[in-house]
Amino acid sequence: MNYTLRFGVILHRLHELPWASLITLEPAFAGFWPGLRIALILAAMRTSCSRVAHGFSGAYVTFLTNSPVLIHICILHYGLPESGIVPDNHAGVIIGLITATSACACENLQAVFASVR
Repeated sequence: MNYTLRFGVILHRLHELPWASLITLEPAFAGFWPGLRIALILAAMRTSCSRVAHGFSGAYVTFLTNSPVLIHICILHYGLPESGIVPDNHAGVIIGLITATSACACENLQAVFASVR
């Protein structure tokens, strides 16, 4: 490999690092907290006696945990405008993060509910 890392370029832009970190953390938190609320509802549905609620939450979690988040975001970005719904790029990413977070956190919360019983 003949690549040389030039630290001068990095040091020249070092003052932009705090702003870039905020830009990255904003969608992360915007996707995490609503996703956690949805996960709590889904976990309650997964542990309920209702077959419909258990089946819906199981299908939701299975579909979303077995497919990559990037695919969800691409479907939201390219697929929704085909149906007439045009979210902006930021909203599509946050919706994708919310759905992914809710599915993964649902599995964890379901295990917590089962261990408390």
